[in-house]
Amino acid sequence: MIRRYIYGNPFITEAVVKCIEKENNALPYFVTEKKINDNGEEYLKFSLNMKRNDMIFGLGENVGGINKRGKEFISYCTDESGHNEDKRSLYAAHNFILYKGENNFGLFVDTPGKVVWDLGFTDSNLLTISLSDVNANIYLIENCSAANPCKDENRFGNDNLESSSEYEKIVSEFRELIGKSYVPPFWALGYIQSRWGYNEPKDFKYILEEYRKNNIPIDAFCMDIDYMEEYEDFTVNKKFFPDFEGFVSEMKNEGVHLIPIIDAGVKIKEGYKTYEEGVESEYFCKEENGKNFVVGVWPGKTHMPDFLNRKASEWFGQSYKFLIDKGIDGFWNDMNEPATFYSEQGLKKAWEYVLSFKDKELDIYNVFNLRGVFNSVANNPEDHKLFYHDLTETLKDMRKEIAEGKATGYDLEDIKRCENFLEKTENGFRVRHDKVHNVFGFNMTKAAMQEFEKLSSEKILLFSRASYIGMHRYGGIWTGDNCSLWGHLLMNVKMMPSLNMCGFLYSGADTGGFGGHCQKELMERWIAFSIFTPLFRNHAAWDTREQELFRFGDIEEFAGIIRLRYRLLPYIYEEYMKAVENNKCLFKPLFFEYDSDERVYEIEDQLLYGDSLMITPVVCENARGRMVYLPEEMLFVKFKGDVVVENKVMEKGDHYIKVEVDEVPLFIRKGKELKLCESAKCTKELDMNNLTTIAFK
Repeated sequence: MIRRYIYGNPFITEAVVKCIEKENNALPYFVTEKKINDNGEEYLKFSLNMKRNDMIFGLGENVGGINKRGKEFISYCTDESGHNEDKRSLYAAHNFILYKGENNFGLFVDTPGKVVWDLGFTDSNLLTISLSDVNANIYLIENCSAANPCKDENRFGNDNLESSSEYEKIVSEFRELIGKSYVPPFWALGYIQSRWGYNEPKDFKYILEEYRKNNIPIDAFCMDIDYMEEYEDFTVNKKFFPDFEGFVSEMKNEGVHLIPIIDAGVKIKEGYKTYEEGVESEYFCKEENGKNFVVGVWPGKTHMPDFLNRKASEWFGQSYKFLIDKGIDGFWNDMNEPATFYSEQGLKKAWEYVLSFKDKELDIYNVFNLRGVFNSVANNPEDHKLFYHDLTETLKDMRKEIAEGKATGYDLEDIKRCENFLEKTENGFRVRHDKVHNVFGFNMTKAAMQEFEKLSSEKILLFSRASYIGMHRYGGIWTGDNCSLWGHLLMNVKMMPSLNMCGFLYSGADTGGFGGHCQKELMERWIAFSIFTPLFRNHAAWDTREQELFRFGDIEEFAGIIRLRYRLLPYIYEEYMKAVENNKCLFKPLFFEYDSDERVYEIEDQLLYGDSLMITPVVCENARGRMVYLPEEMLFVKFKGDVVVENKVMEKGDHYIKVEVDEVPLFIRKGKELKLCESAKCTKELDMNNLTTIAFK
């Protein structure tokens, strides 16, 4: 059962695809208050008293455990590379929680502004949700039961949930509300190699040659900002890629796809086609006075496309044609929180502050302030109050869609409320960016995917750094600029079920870490987990150790694990598609299936994977094995590389299993099976019809 509670005049985020009738009663379980912030502005606060053993799951891309009770998070998309345990914001805003308590429920707070989730951080027995204003759609999802019957008009009737736990049913109801998850092209399930610093064709060709020579399968390379002309979107550096189209074709003949990056900022430069088109058609975000807003990013001074303007979005999406026409069939969208190095206004204030101390004696406090002043210029939330989005054409399109009876999560009353939320001008409607910040990256990716359907008959890969719930329908995500740390591997494991709860199935981390210098053991353990994540990419920064898999020695150990990924692809693909069609999770916490076993709620480094498997990655340095808990009798299968070296039934309970660095353990559940194919150098050479099966009858 899904109920919608409307507060104020909510902005239409387009997160949901089903229009739910407004509930006239008060939101249950929570105390709802209107409060006043330090600026004298009203905001909403929801509070719930928690019992000692209540738990909170969800919130998608965030640090911490699967159970997030005791922490505080801020939903405000942020370019934040230090993914330490105390970080409160990352690149995404995924405002869905699954609550386990006296009453189990899911809660989706649909608002594009900042949301603070205090999950027992300030007061260990109090859950509080604080919004930046008084406008939101709140969706409460509860399981149907005799005591809590469903309202027919709000029930989506998923017939595949009879055997699921209450928690999985709630998540599936939510997932049906927000729409089917994105399905990538099959080749995008292969191994992807990436690095900031691949400058020209010879870099890619050398790495491909080493992978082929060492029998390491590979399907794609990501191309970072190095391929562009002066970091300009929809350009190619002609000096290094004089025949880019020929290079793309040459790589495809080898079974390898190229995936160029696209950034959110457009360089201010006369003669640059994308810039001049955007200026002429007024497709860039503007300051209050109507001037195009200027921020610094990779190319220097840039304008930001107004992705909330339907006309501007269509134009930007059509701009990908330049690369699609050259044979490109995959992209990754970056810097779309949006990330900024500075604004003109912020930089001016910083210089004024610094120069005010010229020739003055500095005490300890002024020294610290001076050291931090330019760091504070980047990604400063105050800059988000300086520019606006134009929603005039977008609202017209929404009204037309509703009139034509197209599937949408909103009705005409929602349009009217949204208009009341917006600022009315003589030319239409606009909104200040900070009020809708969290849907900027979502709309960039949506803009691209909607135009891809017009530009190409082939399925195109697309994944993004920034996201909001709803973007999962248009592309996948990677979890941003992590580091080569054991703690970040464990974080990757724990984050996957939370991402899946929010609809993001095509997801994964930068395997081995983006920042830092990855050691051999960490890379082996990380790829042994990443062979299960749909997005499997090894990506690193330009100033780190080169971490292509042939760089570490003992190359066959790495090659064997990658070949296992390709052997697993029949199972991975089938389970991925089942998760899409049935609105289920690919990665699940154990309590989704074994909810009556109290022990499983405290286990977060073992995950259910699809319907048949439980995976138990090794995430500790210097370990040659690990403890596992089996909630039922299971078949233990251990691979050394892509070859089975152990296969035995193990009873319910605690066990220690030996796992060397080149081995991958997994468990097959009772009555289930695992289908495998033979490995190949790339996905297009896999024989998906000639399979072997390991079954536990």
